[in-house]
Amino acid sequence: MKNIVVLLSAICLVALASCGPNYIYQQEKQIENGVWTYRDSAVFEFDIQDTAFLYNLYFNLAAKADFPYENLYVYLNTVFPDGKRMGKSHSFEVFDRQGKILGTSSGDVRQQHIMLQENTFFNQKGKYRIVVEQYTRQDSLPNVVSIGLDIEQKKDKK
Repeated sequence: MKNIVVLLSAICLVALASCGPNYIYQQEKQIENGVWTYRDSAVFEFDIQDTAFLYNLYFNLAAKADFPYENLYVYLNTVFPDGKRMGKSHSFEVFDRQGKILGTSSGDVRQQHIMLQENTFFNQKGKYRIVVEQYTRQDSLPNVVSIGLDIEQKKDKK
């Protein structure tokens, strides 16, 4: 009887663990003194070995409730395994239309998990590097606690 309970518990744990997203990469970068400057680029390096699957990429932002702007502008520069580069600017909403900061709260810090690219794929196996630069009109952007990148491997293939 005891063995059956242990076996059922193990099966339940495996089933629960397989229900959530399959993150192959999760990394957060702390922003020194809560002030993100132009020169403080965040570099995220990850390895892709399976080019058959689709992926979701998420940008994570942790900002204090008194973040001074409605939007956050960033520039992402992707370096592919073959050395080629591709850059693109992005704007992320930090507040809703009523002026309420978006995300989930933890004290005076709000966490946002923002879709960056949905159902994308990687054409090359190897090491990728994404450099995230603060791209607002102000050099020193206050009240940014951390930024991050999550990569979820989907069950779907391209």
